[in-house]
Amino acid sequence: MLKIFTTQLMGIFQNIQKENDWNLEEGSRLVCQTIVSDGHVYVYGSESLLSTILTEALSGANSLPKSRPLLDDHHGIHTLSSFDTVLLFNEELDESLFDLYSKIKLSGCNIIVISNQTDKKPSWINDVDCFLNLDVKGPLVPTDNGKKIGNPLIFAALYIYMALYLNIMDILEEQDFFQSME
Repeated sequence: MLKIFTTQLMGIFQNIQKENDWNLEEGSRLVCQTIVSDGHVYVYGSESLLSTILTEALSGANSLPKSRPLLDDHHGIHTLSSFDTVLLFNEELDESLFDLYSKIKLSGCNIIVISNQTDKKPSWINDVDCFLNLDVKGPLVPTDNGKKIGNPLIFAALYIYMALYLNIMDILEEQDFFQSME
């Protein structure tokens, strides 16, 4: 079972890299502009992704400079400005994501959506600054009773986060950002 899961997971990672190559670069540039300006990087993860993504982005070994949770202690959206960038991680392009996007859009900040692309892509997704497809279609490993187990959603979300993080840190290092902070 582990061999099947690993093989399928590697395929998802390769698809993410191939399909999102340009958007990963574009999203990284947007985040870098925010970091070097007066902005902040706000991070949101849907319920199933919340703790994993927030922990890594805000306080993990690979946390982004100037990052904050999108939601405050009362589950309201922090006050955003046009200097900010918001990373929205969600399982799918659903109504709740659209509602959140609609509220955030009013601030004029950059919005990067990381989600599974649905067969019928909603029109609003064309208005986001950057869309990154998780490419997860469900669990990967078939069981003897015909069901599948081993949903790789968290792995795919962390892979995209890590791709953004590595690109961002590379760009900031090239621009001597960290030396200017010393």
